[in-house]
Order: sequence, then C-alpha cells, then structure tokens
Amino acid sequence: MGGVASGFVLYVQDGKPTYHYNYFGVTRTIITSSTELPDGESKVTFEFLYDGGGGGKGGEAVLFH
Repeated sequence: MGGVASGFVLYVQDGKPTYHYNYFGVTRTIITSSTELPDGESKVTFEFLYDGGGGGKGGEAVLFH
C-alpha cells in the first residue's frame, strides 16, 4: 500500500513472511521472520504499535504467523 515515493508491503520470501516499509526513500525498514511458514495454508498478520507524537514517528512493528 502506498505510492511512488513511500509505502509498505507484506510478502513471503524464501518461505518467510517479510514486511518492508519505505519512508519517502529516506529510511527503509525490513522485518523478516526468523522461521519459515509451515506447508499448507497460513495466516500472516502485521501489527504496528505507534509511539504517538505526530506523523513519521516511531513504534514497534510485529509480524505474526
């Protein structure tokens, strides 16, 4: 979700859920699971726990599966 300059994506690479966030080309954050998904159907979710304080501020990003 995003546009030409910034956004995020959730995908599977080498069997592992991965989240990639691009903040206007200034900062890129990539989170990759330490474990591969099991065979068969899986549910992958992402949660961002915002620290608050205005746009572009920090928080904790968590992948679940």
